Formats: sequence, structure tokens, C-alpha cells
Amino acid sequence: MQNISDKPLAIIGLACRLPGAENIDEYWEMLINGKSNLGQLPIERFDPELNYSERKDDPTRSYTCLGGIVPDRPTDLKKCPLPADSLERFHKLHLNLCEVAYDACANAGYDPVNMPNKKSGVYIGHTPPGQTVGKLIHAYQIEHSTEYSKTPKHWPPLPRTN
Repeated sequence: MQNISDKPLAIIGLACRLPGAENIDEYWEMLINGKSNLGQLPIERFDPELNYSERKDDPTRSYTCLGGIVPDRPTDLKKCPLPADSLERFHKLHLNLCEVAYDACANAGYDPVNMPNKKSGVYIGHTPPGQTVGKLIHAYQIEHSTEYSKTPKHWPPLPRTN
């Protein structure tokens, strides 16, 4: 069996969508100019009351309120050829990833819809929270919801039934 590191690999196209950079050219421009589009996260995306802690060792919260957000925008149906009436069934992140994959293929000089070699792949790197963090946050929310529900003043009285 051949070692996987002995197999040929070519990286021939790239694309990105990052905070402050809609494409690879804008990203390189940011790097060359030493710019960053990170800043204070808006409260509608990151509520510090729920998500922030000064303690770096608190696994259920972030110890910073800084970050970067890729702005929402309409899906480009040329790059993501789906029926417009089906778009609400897909998460926006998945639609964005389809568009970035399209751009990577186009950057390599290929027609993204009609790739000449069917043994091609698009490899995507992104940074969602890990499963462990997700489980801790879920456990934290359940614990606090349970405590909240134990306090009767939070709940309206139930109607009486005879």
C-alpha cells in the first residue's frame, strides 16, 4: 500500500470570504496593509450578559467580546444553482461555502459546474466551536433553565380546571 504522503497533490485554486474581505484579492490587500476587521461584536450577535466571562478558564463562555463577522448577503444563484424557493431549507453558512467553493474552482481556471476531472475536491477550513464546547454550553443552558423554572414568580399562574 502506498503511503498517502507519496501521492501527488495539487492546490491550484483558492478563495475566501472573511470579515473585511469578500474575496482573495481583498484578503491579500488587508494583509499587505496590515489591516484587521476584528472589533467589538454587536450585541445582537454576541450578548455579553450571556456569553462573556473575564475568566479564561470558563469553558462555557468567551473571555473576549472581540471578533469578526462576515456580513449576510443574498445568495448568488449563479454560484449556487438552487431553485430560489428552496434556499430557506439551507443554512446560510452552507450556501456561503458553496459560493466560496465555486470561487476556488473558478480561481483555478475551471468551470465549477462542469469540472473536467470528477476526482476533484474542495477542502474548506473554518472555525466553528468544537463539540466539547457545544456540549458544555448546552449543559450550561439546561442547568440555568432548570434553575429558572424552579422559581414560580417567572411563570404565569396556570388556569384552574374543575
